[in-house]
Amino acid sequence: MEDEIKGIIVLEIMGKPAGYIVKTLNKIIDKIGEDAKIAKREVHKAKKIENSELFSTFAEIEIESSVHSFLKILFTYMPSHVEIMYPEKLSMSSSNINMVFNEITMRLHQYDEIAKRVISERNILEEQVRRLGQKPITQHIREKEEEERRKKTCSVQRSAETEKKSKVKVKKKKAKKKKK
Repeated sequence: MEDEIKGIIVLEIMGKPAGYIVKTLNKIIDKIGEDAKIAKREVHKAKKIENSELFSTFAEIEIESSVHSFLKILFTYMPSHVEIMYPEKLSMSSSNINMVFNEITMRLHQYDEIAKRVISERNILEEQVRRLGQKPITQHIREKEEEERRKKTCSVQRSAETEKKSKVKVKKKKAKKKKK
């Protein structure tokens, strides 16, 4: 097949308990197997994340599929790493390229729709919190960020003023030395 790809993807997952995330990761790999041939899979043991109750694990999966299926897997499972092993060079018909681009466009529209819906829901919730006489958490965060920005700006201004004063002192010392 002209658009056959062989590659390795790395999937990571975090959660608790440790056994559950390993089991879930294996289910995800099985689901990927519905769209691509799984040539090799290696699920690593879950490790506890330092200073947390959560665990983390990852899997290296070697898959063989069409370009379209490979792209679908990338958008659906969002691997942390992708490596194409075969082919070294890929040539595709314009109809296959159109299919790939349409898949990308469709996914981007879906993500855009989700983002807009979440923003809209957040705005509605913020308004409801304000009606209850409270300050939304996002406002607290924005105020804290603004305060941090002001502190940095003041610090930079103070540093510039200090540097300017130092230069003036140096100039005065040089001027005194020239007079002597």
